[in-house]
Amino acid sequence: MPQIHFHHKDGTVKIIDAQPGLSIMEVAVKNKIVGIEGACGGSLACATCHVYVHPDWWDKVLPGYSKEMSSRPPDPRSARSEDKLRPGSSDIEAPAFAGATDLKISDDENDMLDLAFDLRKNSRLSCQIIVRDDLDGLILALPGSKPGW
Repeated sequence: MPQIHFHHKDGTVKIIDAQPGLSIMEVAVKNKIVGIEGACGGSLACATCHVYVHPDWWDKVLPGYSKEMSSRPPDPRSARSEDKLRPGSSDIEAPAFAGATDLKISDDENDMLDLAFDLRKNSRLSCQIIVRDDLDGLILALPGSKPGW
C-alpha cells in the first residue's frame, strides 16, 4: 500500500498507508489529518483540502510543471489541447470525484486554488490527486507549514 507523508504546521510528519483509488483528501480525512477538512467532499466547491507538493513529486502530481519554472503550472485554459493530457492518458478510468485527475489540473481546480490560503506554485487540491502505487512515498505539506522546500 502506498505511503503518503503529511508535513504539519508544528513540524511533525505523519505517514499514512493509503489505499489506491482513493483521493489524498479521503485518505487524510479518514486518518484525521488536521488541516485537511474536505468540506465539499471532493466536489471541487472549496479549497479546504489544499496541500503543497514536494518538488521531487512535481512531475507526478503537478502536470506540466518542472522545478525550473518560477510560477504555477500553465493554466489549462490557455494550454494547447495536445498539452492537456499526458500521452496514453485517454484509456485511464476517471476517478469518481468532480473532474478529479492527476493527469492535468482542471479549470475548476485552478479556480478553487485561487481561493486557497497561502497559495504557492506547488499547490494542489488533495481531492484531485488519486492514490496510485507509483505515489508511494509522496510528500505533501499542509498550508501554513514551513517544510523547507
